[in-house]
Amino acid sequence: MVYAQHHVGWALDRLCELDGARWVYDTDELGAIRRDLMTILTHHAASRQAAMAPYGKMLPLSVDAG
Repeated sequence: MVYAQHHVGWALDRLCELDGARWVYDTDELGAIRRDLMTILTHHAASRQAAMAPYGKMLPLSVDAG
């Protein structure tokens, strides 16, 4: 899920680049969509770092402790 959310944010940034500087204004619909989506993506559940911590704990250790 976090992987997909990361790519959605990346794609939206590319779309905004294509749109030019208009998206920074309140009257532009893409600006409103970007603002809302980026707010959602800043949630802790969408954090790549937060998602990878539990995954890292599940991995077996490949280095011998002794």
